[in-house]
Amino acid sequence: MSRFFATGSDSESDSSSEEEQVQRAPATAFTKGAVDDDGSDSDSDWGSSSDDESSSSSGDDKPVAGPDYFRKTAQKDGDEEQKQIRKEHRKDRKEKDRRHKREEDDGEGEWETVKGGVAIPSEKPKMFAKDEEINTVAVLKKLNEIIAARGKKRTDRREQIELLHELQAIAENHNLTAALVKIKFCIVSSIFDYNPKVSDAMKPEYWSKLLVRITEMLNLLLSTTDIVISESIAEDEEEYEKAPFKLHGCVLTLVERLDEEFIKLLKECDPHSNEYVERLKDEKQVCATIDKVQEYLERQGSVSELCRIYIRKIEHLYYKFDPNVLKQKDGEIGEDVVTAVQVMDKMCKYIYSRDETNRIRTRAMLSHVYHHALHDNWFKARDLFLMSHLQETIHHSDPSTQILYNRAVAHLGLCAFRHANIKDAHACLLDLMMTGKVKEVLAQGLLPQRQHERSKEQEKIEKQRQMPFHMHINLELLECVYLVSAMLIEIPYMAAHEFDARRRMISKTFYQQLRSSERQSLVGPPESMREHVVAASKAMRNGNWTACNNYIINEKMNAKLQTHLLDLEYPEIHISQVYQTIQLTRLIELAKFTDVFHLERLLVDCVRYNDMQIRIDHGKKSIHFGVDLSEARREDHPDGPVLQAMPSEQIRCQLVNMAKVFHRANDIINPDKKKQEREELRARMVQYYHDTKAKEHQRILGRQRIIEERKEYIEHVHYVREQEEERRQEEIQRQQQLAELKRLEQEREERERKRQQSEIQQVKDHALKEKMQQISRTSHGQKFLKKLDEDEIKKLDAEQIAAREMEELQKERKETLQKLKSQEKKVDYLERAKRSEEIPLIVKAIEEKTEQAKQLWEQQEADRIRAAIEERNQMMADRERLAKMKEAAGGFLERIMVNRKKLYMEKLAAYEAKLQQERAKRLLQRRIQRKIERRLQWERYIIESAEKKRAEEERKRMEEEKKCMEEARAQREIVENARRREEEVKQAERLAKLEKESEIDRRLVSEKKLEDTERARPQSSSWRRNVGGESGGDRSSSWRMKPRDRDVRSIENWRNAPKN
Repeated sequence: MSRFFATGSDSESDSSSEEEQVQRAPATAFTKGAVDDDGSDSDSDWGSSSDDESSSSSGDDKPVAGPDYFRKTAQKDGDEEQKQIRKEHRKDRKEKDRRHKREEDDGEGEWETVKGGVAIPSEKPKMFAKDEEINTVAVLKKLNEIIAARGKKRTDRREQIELLHELQAIAENHNLTAALVKIKFCIVSSIFDYNPKVSDAMKPEYWSKLLVRITEMLNLLLSTTDIVISESIAEDEEEYEKAPFKLHGCVLTLVERLDEEFIKLLKECDPHSNEYVERLKDEKQVCATIDKVQEYLERQGSVSELCRIYIRKIEHLYYKFDPNVLKQKDGEIGEDVVTAVQVMDKMCKYIYSRDETNRIRTRAMLSHVYHHALHDNWFKARDLFLMSHLQETIHHSDPSTQILYNRAVAHLGLCAFRHANIKDAHACLLDLMMTGKVKEVLAQGLLPQRQHERSKEQEKIEKQRQMPFHMHINLELLECVYLVSAMLIEIPYMAAHEFDARRRMISKTFYQQLRSSERQSLVGPPESMREHVVAASKAMRNGNWTACNNYIINEKMNAKLQTHLLDLEYPEIHISQVYQTIQLTRLIELAKFTDVFHLERLLVDCVRYNDMQIRIDHGKKSIHFGVDLSEARREDHPDGPVLQAMPSEQIRCQLVNMAKVFHRANDIINPDKKKQEREELRARMVQYYHDTKAKEHQRILGRQRIIEERKEYIEHVHYVREQEEERRQEEIQRQQQLAELKRLEQEREERERKRQQSEIQQVKDHALKEKMQQISRTSHGQKFLKKLDEDEIKKLDAEQIAAREMEELQKERKETLQKLKSQEKKVDYLERAKRSEEIPLIVKAIEEKTEQAKQLWEQQEADRIRAAIEERNQMMADRERLAKMKEAAGGFLERIMVNRKKLYMEKLAAYEAKLQQERAKRLLQRRIQRKIERRLQWERYIIESAEKKRAEEERKRMEEEKKCMEEARAQREIVENARRREEEVKQAERLAKLEKESEIDRRLVSEKKLEDTERARPQSSSWRRNVGGESGGDRSSSWRMKPRDRDVRSIENWRNAPKN
């Protein structure tokens, strides 16, 4: 065995010399990569593989043992040529290995060249043997073998598609129609499976192949009427031998998957690039594919499948505008021309009547509404939307259906605006615009994330729901229509309820835009769409409809609004505040944009909606507004001045006026009745007072006591409540602090956990990287890594990679041993052939090469000697010529130095003279400057001294004035204190006198009461007899007075009474 390996190494080392003599005829019969005259490769006899290539390549780098190997002089040119020859030969041999298969002599199998990617672990199945009969059964059997590896681990999907294409070509050549349909179906499924990630879009090259294969399959199905392909057919019930052929599968599912892939491709492209336009061109082919499937299903499909294919076609049709619809309305084309509206009606009505799933019917209805609104069929779209009652159940639908609902509502609002139904347009767009997320609810983009509003998974799902760019609705147009509709509704409402304190807000967004503009101090000319609408609103509120019209309808706004609308309601309200009666001609002059018929219709609408009271006099051709303006403008009106009275207000005012007139007439008829009633009432009041005064007094005192107690209780309750609120707030703050501390602790722990995980992951990644580097340094490791792609490497850890490496190494060892056993019989023959045939040739080649090298060296040495002699002769001639030039060069250099020194001395003398002049000049200037500075310094000192003296005098004067003012203030305080003390003495004397007089008055009052009591004892009801007398008059007036007033009056009577 040791001799065998030594012999093998010798053969490897001698292989380099073989390659050098590859052009020699006698050696071609035994060299490894030789090609016969008929072009067949003879490498199969050698059983060479990648290992042989590596060994031979390693042997190529060794030097050939010969005379040149021990020679000191390097043969660089010859070695370069030989390396280039060997490199080209190795490259040719590798290309041949990739093109041809090699077979072992003993029939133990074949060696395969692994492509870049994942290798198929099983053997690549052969199509058919040469003499094998090819029929439907054989083709289907081979098809099952190929698709059996579908979805398995390490399955090369690209090669599987290639095998299916090869099988398809065989089926086409043998005209196996049923099997060909099955194969095409499997090819389409395999292309779909080539993309491992469902969320990512398909590659463009495979998308093109997919379109071609699906089109071929559908054309074959439509051209062959005796093939039935359906999901309801089980695999064991398939029929391929006799017509009608039955196949298991679903064409509709493939088309639905095709449509989804097309949408994902559009979302993947930049919408503003040419790539998006090129990809959008494929929609025509996708729609043609849907039409073919529709034709096939109408022939052989079920009702549910027809509904599914109809909704696919509707989703490609509902957002597209058909100009033939408007031409057919105008009569430009005939009724027999089929338009998009008619196609939509047919498919949607079929779904309404036949579909059993709620989702397809809902989407068809919303698409139908959208399509009608797009083609200005306002009444049809509105009625269909209202009859469906989708607004009540749409929140239970899936997100894509809700997005379609929002899109239909948006276009319904635009259609209402085009038909001048301003209130309907505003109602449709109100819910969309109030959310503030119009872009998100219409699936036309995502707003910037605010404080972790959504996670990464949610954001990924939201991006998958976005609509392609060509299906977007102009958001600026939506906002413009909404603001103009709000303006035409809000401004007339503000005018009609100008004096209403409880005026409600119709459109909050429009109101905010208007108020923000009013808060600005300086407002420039409008530039944006919002500024135009706000400026138009201000002009409309002032009654300037011409300016409002110009702000809305101009070149900038024509891109947003295609209809010229203006509401007459607000000018009429404005006119009704000024005029009581106005001629129709005058009103039309004020509103030049309307005619008599349109004006009268708007006036009737205002009366019908109770916006104002109007009476039209066709005889006089005039208009009367509401109630009399003299009554409406009265300031003493019960409800204030009114502008336009409603019927209920008019009736109430008439009833109030009638009541006032009745009361005035009653007072005129019975003038004494009211006086008698007043006297009787007064007497009853006096009697009631005397009966209840003590009780009322006690009740008032009790009420006052209860009120005081209640106040104390309320204060106590408030105090307790404040204490409890403070404690509650402290507890809440403490809870919040604890929660905050807990949250911070959790965040810290989470950060620590993530940090540890990241460190562990970094350690694992580092270990994996080191392991991969170690593996990549070995030959078997490089082969192992070639069989793995990047995704599989990321999924494996270091241990798994090591285990896989060991498995691969053991497998490689087994294969090497098996290969060596198979080659054992050949080595002896090869070695004998080399010794008997090649050794004389090699020796002869070495001798020839040695002779050639010797001749080359002799020629080069002779050339070198001859060049050296010529170079020396040239140098000696140059030396003699330069020696003759030396004396002349010395004299010339000396003359140049003398002239330069003379010139230098002249320039130096001129410089010294100029320097002395400049120095004297600068000294004179410095002397003058110093005199000026000393003069300025002296003047500055004089000025500062005068300023200091004046400031000192001013300070002394201010101190004297302050001292005088303080002395005057002190003198005034002394006088004021003396006057105040005098007034206090006088006030004390006055108070003492008043107290003395009040004491005397109290005594007199008490004595008077005692006398009255004694006088009243025998006659208890004496006051009744003196009702008409003077004393009775005094008593009747005294009971009305307060107690203090009665006491003062009694004192005055006592003072005025004559003294005895």
